[in-house]
Amino acid sequence: MVIQTVSGKIDRQFDRSPFRDTLIEVWDRDFGLDDLVGSGRTNDNGEFNISYDTDYAGDTPDLTLKIIRLDYQSQPHVIFEEDGPRNVEGDYDFGTISIADWGYDPDYAVPLIRSGGAGIFASPQNFVASQTRKILLKAVPWGLRRREAGEKPSVEAAQTVFPENLTIKKGDVSRKDKFFVDATLNGFAPALMTQDSNGQFHVRYNLDQYRWDESHQSPSVHLTMVKNAEGNLIPQKIEWKLRKIASFPPEFSDDGSAEPGEGAAWEKAKLYFRIAEFIDGQVKGHLGRGHLNVGQYAVALYRNIQKSPILKLLHPHLKGVSAINTFGKDIIFGDQGVLALSPLNSASLIDVMRDDLGQCNWKNWSPRNEVNSTGQHSYAKIQNLYWNILNEYVDKFFTLYEEKIKLDWKEIYYFSQDLVSHSVPFVPPHIVDGEQYVDNNEISVDAPAHQTAISPITEVLTHPKDQDIQNLKQACAYAIYHATIWHDWRNDNQANYGGEIDYARLAIDYSVEDAAFQLFIVNILVDVKHGYLTKNEENDIPIEFISILQRESQNFEDLGYDLRDLRSRINI
Repeated sequence: MVIQTVSGKIDRQFDRSPFRDTLIEVWDRDFGLDDLVGSGRTNDNGEFNISYDTDYAGDTPDLTLKIIRLDYQSQPHVIFEEDGPRNVEGDYDFGTISIADWGYDPDYAVPLIRSGGAGIFASPQNFVASQTRKILLKAVPWGLRRREAGEKPSVEAAQTVFPENLTIKKGDVSRKDKFFVDATLNGFAPALMTQDSNGQFHVRYNLDQYRWDESHQSPSVHLTMVKNAEGNLIPQKIEWKLRKIASFPPEFSDDGSAEPGEGAAWEKAKLYFRIAEFIDGQVKGHLGRGHLNVGQYAVALYRNIQKSPILKLLHPHLKGVSAINTFGKDIIFGDQGVLALSPLNSASLIDVMRDDLGQCNWKNWSPRNEVNSTGQHSYAKIQNLYWNILNEYVDKFFTLYEEKIKLDWKEIYYFSQDLVSHSVPFVPPHIVDGEQYVDNNEISVDAPAHQTAISPITEVLTHPKDQDIQNLKQACAYAIYHATIWHDWRNDNQANYGGEIDYARLAIDYSVEDAAFQLFIVNILVDVKHGYLTKNEENDIPIEFISILQRESQNFEDLGYDLRDLRSRINI
């Protein structure tokens, strides 16, 4: 019997972070069946030192290392193999083995993974096969429509190539003030409003602090609303400014205001508002607080958690987001992406999303309150109903698994560390003097101690206190909420409002090709129908969650929301 050792270190290729508590198997390569001769785990620095008996190999071994991680079902998967030399005599040091696995991308100022190339298969965790098939199958017919529309002689003609959306079907109703207010409160980009001491409500969209491209223009807008005798919000005035194309610092070519009843001027003001709203909703609400916000939780999860039940809780809702975010670097916010139709260039798009992520924190977060009690603000009622259900589900999950969560708390510690250390800087909320937000539920008012947007969940490696557990519950609910109903609301309302160029677009003036591109994107992103929560197509969502949701299905229906349309995750 001769005892020999195999040593080395496992880290990530791009940021050199260690693979902690990772199973390493030592195999002897043979012409027939390979022999497992030893195994061990890496320490907190990613280092391993494994002893084995050469008698198990039967000869001087030809060494191979297998690096193994557990999935959400606690099943082991070999994520990497490294062949060592043949006929090893004595101890052997593999040195540092660097793996391109869930590494942060240093080329972006927002938390994204470093991918091995571009396209639909570039992420370390790709779409499930059924989802990939649906994306590819839908891309062809919608792509043909895009090409056909792009060859039309006018934007109006291009519009006819695509199906009628909500605003077209509504006809003149979609241009009425009542519809305008409903869309502002409950539409594609439900507005966060401020309020002044005179009882006026304010919504502002302004991108003047960012650089623009050389060809597109959009307005900065300020909507003022008041409550009527019944307590419903009604529009009072819209003010706008038009910035000269490409000017920085901004120079303005036009400004104005209009009030209800002022005919063409008022219709122009509402169109300007909808354009600014559509840009803000896509860049901040949909991509920023949806895709990128959830994506940072996914990256931290899969880098650090494999034994904790938290993987079982979060995986059904965070899987897939890194795949679509990687894909989205090209088709959404890259130089050739759909958001290039806005005045923002690719660099300033990232700047806008980074600054808005600076307001995204799990701590003390909850959905906004209703602005009135008339039922006008259905979005707020639906969100709070879902948030309460989600917290009930998370509480029940922790009741079942809390002891195991505590046992593997070190994983939670490093999960929290990654979230904080890779978070964007905290950005204080901007508010006009004399105003305040209707509520601060979705606003981060106080800077976290680390001055990053995300607060630590815990700062202890072991033996968490009650507050640590409560923090983790809140962070999990926050991540699931934004991966499900927050993103789903915005993704699936894109075509309802942005499916008509004359209703909402990303710049004032569009070419025919621009219109065809927008209509292609908003329709395909809605039409790829997969991953619905209550359908549980992949059987990984605990039945307890589905049962609680179905218990409340009538309450959702009474508010005009069909739970069958709720996606379980960001997968498109």
